[in-house]
Amino acid sequence: MTGDKRTFQLPGIGRIKSVDAALVLLLIALAAAYSVYGLRQYDVVSADGAGYASSGKAFFKTGDPRCFGTLFPPLYPFLVGLFNLALDNLETSARMVSVFFNALTLIPLYGLALDLWGRRAALCASILFITLPFLHGMSGIDITEPTYTFFALAAAWVFRRCLAAHGKGTAFAAGALLGIAYLARPEGFIVAAAFAGILLLLLFLPPRKGRMGQALLLAVFWCGFLVPAAPYMNYLHNVTGAWQLSGKTGLNSSIIREYRGQTPPDQHMRLNEQGQEVGGGNSTLLDLMKESPDIFWGNIRDNLHALPRELAGTFPWFLFVLSCIGYLWLPRCEPEDGGERATPTRQGLMDRLLLASVCSPLALYVVYFVQPRGFYAYVPVFLMATGGGLARIDSWVRRITPRETGISLPIVAVLGLWYVYSGIPAPKPPYHYTQDGARYDDKQVGLRLRSIIPPGATIITRSGRIGFYSQRAYLMPPQGSLAEIIAFADKNHADYLIATIQLLSMRPQLEILYQPLFGTGGSAPPLPGIEAVYIGQEPGGLPYIVYRFVRQ
Repeated sequence: MTGDKRTFQLPGIGRIKSVDAALVLLLIALAAAYSVYGLRQYDVVSADGAGYASSGKAFFKTGDPRCFGTLFPPLYPFLVGLFNLALDNLETSARMVSVFFNALTLIPLYGLALDLWGRRAALCASILFITLPFLHGMSGIDITEPTYTFFALAAAWVFRRCLAAHGKGTAFAAGALLGIAYLARPEGFIVAAAFAGILLLLLFLPPRKGRMGQALLLAVFWCGFLVPAAPYMNYLHNVTGAWQLSGKTGLNSSIIREYRGQTPPDQHMRLNEQGQEVGGGNSTLLDLMKESPDIFWGNIRDNLHALPRELAGTFPWFLFVLSCIGYLWLPRCEPEDGGERATPTRQGLMDRLLLASVCSPLALYVVYFVQPRGFYAYVPVFLMATGGGLARIDSWVRRITPRETGISLPIVAVLGLWYVYSGIPAPKPPYHYTQDGARYDDKQVGLRLRSIIPPGATIITRSGRIGFYSQRAYLMPPQGSLAEIIAFADKNHADYLIATIQLLSMRPQLEILYQPLFGTGGSAPPLPGIEAVYIGQEPGGLPYIVYRFVRQ
């Protein structure tokens, strides 16, 4: 605390008024409480979340970093495993990591909006962040987005201070925060490259003096990024044999072919002559463009059509209009009272580029897939601009009326209350697998397997959820014949195969496994190397068969 100004110093950020600190703490508490309340809406772990949680638990059990694999970065699984040490519930731990970082995201969101548009805009953005149905619905989800978003926005907040003060410490901190964000999602590297582009642009803008200092800032920024990111990059190189941002690069290219109908499902799970999965290989988007230009450009065309529609489902159009107002009038908003000021053109340009850089990974959606959940990391940026638009409207209102309090905060408060009210969950109808594509049925099957399959056994299942809830070690079945799957089970010491309708849809050549369900009289001749030990169907779910591998 310093004197009667009631401010304190935050390293890398500068002086923060105690009133803003108190507001942020209150907002964090509200966000955490509302997110915990919302945990009741989640019935089942996501497919990705099952993998994240299992690998995190395995790491803390064995201490082997190879438990994280190469398909996803290690930060979120590590945090899930860490939380699980205290909570002793893997699914709850996966959700609480997201609740924690979702609430903490209010720190950089409020701080950056405060710097750009003022306290009124920061409050409006924060209230909408807490209550917007899309964000609230993802605030406790078991995926990486909330963790990534906190570090990406924190990096943006610190980076803006770096641009203002040309501080080497803030440049290093911004790079390090993005390096940590990269350990949550590969998009962290894209944002880092965009920030580096801003620093590079400043090298060529007048005044010409100080170029060496600007170049040094750029070098320090990348050093900060590489400190947390380089070990993982080196690990990927050692395992995959190629320098890449994510081990999923080749897999994504393969999945695009499947998604667009060029190849059958799960071709990346075929076995080679050594009995190992071929994976996605080293295929890149450039390879896809050369080998299958119709698939590549058709995928981009379809994604461009889907992007506005999917974004509209997560961010209401009237808020988007307000965010455009805030973004366009960004250089003319006074941080203290929302009034107008004469801001240097360069500062306005840098601030706009900063916000655009945080959203730059949206370009990936055009070439890969449009997934609404991926918008989570960018909606907060839109909300900050929305707050700026509301602050701008307040300044217009003050020009024509004697009002001094403004109208934006009351409107946003009412809108937030409406969002909360409309989000009160209604009683759920009896479960049926058509409600969610049989996701909850996977949970039911997994829980049932605990009483069927002995502890210590290894199962083969196409559903990560079934494996997760069974609390048994599990493997994904290769894309191959029944004989190949039996050989795969022998090699990997698997004991049981779970034959679900999902497996049949992805492995139609295994239709023979389902003869006890669809065959004449509900019976079938015995199959070599495998025997049925249980046939079941959970409430509202689909039938399934548990097979045991028979070894001589």
